[in-house]
Amino acid sequence: MLLHQGQPAFVFYSASCGGRTESASEVWPGAIDYPGAASVHDEADESEPGWESDVRVQDIERALRASGLRGDRLRDIRVVARNKSNRVTRIRVDGFTPAEISGHEFRMAVGRVAGFQAVKSTAFDINRTSSGYHFRGRGFGHGVGLCVIGAGQRALRGATADEILKFYYPGLTVGGTPGPLTTTTAPLAPAPAAPALAAPAAPAATGAPASADIMLALPGSEEAERGALLTLVRRSRDEVVKATGAIPPARLRITVHPTVDSFGRATGQPWWVSGATDGAAIDLLPLTTLRQQGQLERTVRHEVVHALLDGALSTRPMWVREGAAAYFASPPGSRPQPARVTCPKDAELLRPISAGAQREAYTRAEACFAREMADGKRWDQIK
Repeated sequence: MLLHQGQPAFVFYSASCGGRTESASEVWPGAIDYPGAASVHDEADESEPGWESDVRVQDIERALRASGLRGDRLRDIRVVARNKSNRVTRIRVDGFTPAEISGHEFRMAVGRVAGFQAVKSTAFDINRTSSGYHFRGRGFGHGVGLCVIGAGQRALRGATADEILKFYYPGLTVGGTPGPLTTTTAPLAPAPAAPALAAPAAPAATGAPASADIMLALPGSEEAERGALLTLVRRSRDEVVKATGAIPPARLRITVHPTVDSFGRATGQPWWVSGATDGAAIDLLPLTTLRQQGQLERTVRHEVVHALLDGALSTRPMWVREGAAAYFASPPGSRPQPARVTCPKDAELLRPISAGAQREAYTRAEACFAREMADGKRWDQIK
């Protein structure tokens, strides 16, 4: 296994980096880059030919509307910002609101409508044509981590597997599997606040009730993070209870899995899902993986909302349940503005065709829920 600080690393790869790899934080804001994982020149892939495509303006308009933007006619597109790897980071779409989106969001939106061969990467230039826009670029995919074509070229030149991995993942090591889970019961007495997921919980106060509000199972290698994770869960639960008036379950059962594979086997969820909740039982990816994705706190809050609200919303469409989880998982100042979007069908959320399709459906679900809340409805009145 590729390991980061002794734990299985959450790694990325793409078909072709176009001669320069990308750092994860440039594609997914909030993601934490591994040591040494900055954008670097990849001479093994720079000889790969570039690509060109033409996309109709009607398809781009459909793509933008399907992604939650509002507007009827696209007047112009232009690149407004690039990063050090010359990839598009911000693009302006005149005629739509919001008027600017990230290059990655734009590529994914167009891909879902016109196919992912249309805009293969964010390393592109764009020009207006009589019927739409002409794209010219390099690379195929987000460019983060291992470049498949570059790795193949290195192998043909005689590079070993270790040498290839060291180039694309310089901060990682190869090692064995992590240790087993350890399970203990958290006391009902409040745990002390912790500034970071690093400090163990204080022992229960004398005379604390014998029952417990949280049962937490952790991999042995992440046992030191127990106290801070319990603090985060309790804080999330109490904030959601205050915001909704919901009655929390007597006990939350939380399992942090040692690997992405063990999470998938236990929950049946696809590789891109970070957490899953069934009643009062919450399953999570490894904490190191969630932190690397920049999704630790949001994922915990999202699943805690499900544990608190799903019972009251069990007869509602999936967009209500997922919209409520996304809405209350976000701090009040960062919740989406109400938007006129089509609420996703249950199948779009339960049986998505791809990670991108599911993310897009979740975005619409949250926008629909926010719209109903803005109209003055209580969360448990939304149908």
